[in-house]
Amino acid sequence: MLSCSPQKENIISISAPGETGIIGGISVNSNDYPFYVQLLIQQKSTKIHFCGGTLIRPSWILTAAHCLYDVKMEKLILSRASQSIQGDGGENLKIKKVFLHPEFDRATLKNDIALIYLENSSQSNFIIPILNSENDTAPSYLELVGWGYTSYPNTLPNSLQWLQKIQRAPTQDCQFHPEWQETHSIQLGMMCIYTDLDQKSNCIGDSGGPLFYRTAENQFVLVGVTSWGSACRKIKKWNYAGFSDVSYYQQWIRDTITPTH
Repeated sequence: MLSCSPQKENIISISAPGETGIIGGISVNSNDYPFYVQLLIQQKSTKIHFCGGTLIRPSWILTAAHCLYDVKMEKLILSRASQSIQGDGGENLKIKKVFLHPEFDRATLKNDIALIYLENSSQSNFIIPILNSENDTAPSYLELVGWGYTSYPNTLPNSLQWLQKIQRAPTQDCQFHPEWQETHSIQLGMMCIYTDLDQKSNCIGDSGGPLFYRTAENQFVLVGVTSWGSACRKIKKWNYAGFSDVSYYQQWIRDTITPTH
């Protein structure tokens, strides 16, 4: 089992049961995905990327709860639209407060969702709306972006990676998949996805990042938050992953944001 977190200094003590990042993705310009935010840890003179997040309001970032569990907030750095794995060239964002879902379960990753409230609003006018399950239906194919490892065990990308043709899978495909039976079960609020092309998978480094689609008008819509994924050491024809379903958590997101914004 591999940790999705930096290993030095025990800054983040969680070891997630999945490995999340992108193998087989395409290099893209970060400015084309201005809602994507890097979560980095400051270790001496080095900044280490360990998770992703999504700007859903000018002052709010949505991410995975396990990314923030046991984090020393004074060492946490946020960088939006950065141009390197170290977060260089992006907009630095300061944290005011962090909200983990009150029923987050570290062991099962149930309710693996969290919000970061910023000290000041982002300079970006671009925020990504959340899928409203009552009015909208996500298409068959979804996309994700991230700065996670591009090959196992330690190859990091030089630019943001994009993966397409990601399909939502029936819950039972993940629920009873042999890789997950011992450590995973699809909980209420989770969604299962798979990629159907060889050598495409998520790996280490992008828990918390966005799963999304584009409308016919080329507008982005957020569908999920990366929670756990196929082991990138064992890339197969079908690679499964679990995401927190943002439409399921709409009310919690509204209730958390409303008192402060």
